Amino acid sequence: MFSHSMHKFIKSFKNPIWIFAGILAGSATSIYNPVFGNEIGPFGDMIIALLKMCIIPIVLSSVVLNLAHFLNKKDDRNILKIISIYLIYIVCTSSFGVLMAIALKPGIGHDYEASPTLRKLAQEAAVVERDLNEPIEKQIKNGLVEFVIKAVPYNLFASLSKSQIFQIIIFSIIFGIALAFIDSDHKKQLQLLLEITLDVFQKIFNAVIPTLPIAVFCIMARDVSKVGGDTLMGMASFVIRVYSVVILLFLINQLIMMYRTRSGFFQVLNSLKLPMFIALATQNTIASIPSSITALNEELRLDKKIVNLLVPLGIILGRYGNILYFSFAAVFVSQLYAMELGIQAYLFIIVMAILAGISTAGSTGLVSLPMLSIVLDPLGIPIGAVLVLLLAIDAAIDPARTLTAVHANCAMISVISKRSALKNAPKDSLMPAKS
Repeated sequence: MFSHSMHKFIKSFKNPIWIFAGILAGSATSIYNPVFGNEIGPFGDMIIALLKMCIIPIVLSSVVLNLAHFLNKKDDRNILKIISIYLIYIVCTSSFGVLMAIALKPGIGHDYEASPTLRKLAQEAAVVERDLNEPIEKQIKNGLVEFVIKAVPYNLFASLSKSQIFQIIIFSIIFGIALAFIDSDHKKQLQLLLEITLDVFQKIFNAVIPTLPIAVFCIMARDVSKVGGDTLMGMASFVIRVYSVVILLFLINQLIMMYRTRSGFFQVLNSLKLPMFIALATQNTIASIPSSITALNEELRLDKKIVNLLVPLGIILGRYGNILYFSFAAVFVSQLYAMELGIQAYLFIIVMAILAGISTAGSTGLVSLPMLSIVLDPLGIPIGAVLVLLLAIDAAIDPARTLTAVHANCAMISVISKRSALKNAPKDSLMPAKS
């Protein structure tokens, strides 16, 4: 009886309300006692590290298994459909960011000099560049070319040890394609091993998830005070406009999922609450992969094999949050410098924001932001001091980018998934069917 009650109590910590409470309590602690917040921050990092430990085995096993199964069906139309919808979705996301920036004009009449912190950051932009091993502009120069060159892992074990998730995805795709064309009894043994690996790490992940509110509390207690109130006030109009765009795109994607799953607004929202709160709390799209798979499989009853394959691929390659932000921020910077852009320039921003967003695969917000130069440099738009300002407020923006990436990926998968699967999909485990 006691063990049952304890299990029920621990399971209740998966409720997003506890995560939200952790965010509020951590924020308050960071403001009123930042010293204590700095001391408990590492405990949150430890819990997040346990979650991240499960991600690579889950992603690798899921992609290899489901890609091999998908290719064994030899359905070229489905493959073409997936690629087409993916391309349409990322182009629409980037275009939406540009159109909203043109409409909302975030860079016009913007006075960041009102903030002492932002003014100091702008004045010290050159100092920041000298403190780094290389200037910011030099770091991202030819970043897209270097990204393509380094995409293929020449040493799988090095990629695994460094958690280079994009290279691991590329390996998984190559391995899954090769596995599909092997006709041997050993193939079934390998598939069984991968299925067991997927199941084991899924269970570990689910066991650690109840401690996420504690991790969120510790991390927020350490990090909130670092942003600074005057920084947020100085860029408040930009931050508000970014969140307005994110909310509008969220509603559009929500309507798409409502139509595709024949579900109500709150039913879809309730089904995706755990992956969305994990995305907001951890600011890590990869950490939401297991819960996204569970939600789409068991709650929205989408095609299990498509979900297991496309959730990790979409999270790593989609980068909808960064694509949206890059296209919006590129127009913002051009407006800030009072540079008039024509239709060709806007089309160029749409395309380059997609390439820059995809190039950030596996990178966190702060690391990925300098890739904005891929969009702006060819247009002759300076980014130096403005990049420092964007970095300063990134702690406030990153949750919105992360949520957009997770939610848009779920919407894209709902478009691809067959409607018949919505009625007949079995509500069972995440394990792919044995071939």
